[in-house]
Amino acid sequence: MGWCSMPPSEDAQLLAGEANLELKDLLLDLQPFAVEARYQDGDFKLPASRATIVEEIQLLADQLRQAIEAGANTSP
Repeated sequence: MGWCSMPPSEDAQLLAGEANLELKDLLLDLQPFAVEARYQDGDFKLPASRATIVEEIQLLADQLRQAIEAGANTSP
């Protein structure tokens, strides 16, 4: 996997940091899963049930929406 110099979970942490958000380990574990599936290299095990993953993604989406709205309310 020479396409990225950082481990995939650090990549996700960097992006989350740029948005001033912290990702739960469950969400960080999704990125290596996606890389394994894309390159068909690994066991492709999800880090949790699909329902739990969807719930965590929805919570993150809500946090992002709130951050965007807060930013929009403070711009001149």
